[in-house]
Parts: sequence; structure tokens; C-alpha cells
Amino acid sequence: MSKGTLYLIPVPLSENIDQKVDLPLHSTVINNIKIYIVENEKTARRWLKVMRLQTPQSELIIHVYGKHSEKHDNAFYFKELEAGSDVGLMSE
Repeated sequence: MSKGTLYLIPVPLSENIDQKVDLPLHSTVINNIKIYIVENEKTARRWLKVMRLQTPQSELIIHVYGKHSEKHDNAFYFKELEAGSDVGLMSE
């Protein structure tokens, strides 16, 4: 079985995160991913909405990492990649 692809998806630090953006490549990528590793779930979900995510957010698997999350080793975050699923890593 082939491994999945890890996509690095930047999240803007701007206060105006809700402003309209036109990044067709990002929109295409996020609409093919259902698993995300994020620093801040609220900001990530808002950015996915701005990027016109077509998948209902209730169907997403979101793993939160960082100083405010549960402590897991790296294998926990990347097990879906090893299983062949594409994963989006969203960083602010």
C-alpha cells in the first residue's frame, strides 16, 4: 500500500482571516483532504471555510497539536499517512 501525501497549508496570521482569497490550488487540495493536523482548531476551521471547503466540517478528522493539546508522539499524528490517507498540516 502506498503512503499518503502530507500537504503543508499555511494559515494567515492576519486579523482579517475572513477576507476573500483566491488560491485555486489550495482550494483543490483542501477539497481532497479529510484529515488535518492543526495548531488551533477554531482558526483552522474558519480558514477552511474561507477556502471554500466543500466537505461538511463534521466529516473532518482534526488532530490538534501544540502546547495546548494532549501530548502525543509523532507517530500518533502521522498514522493516517502511513495508512495511505492524505493529510493537511495547517500552521499559523
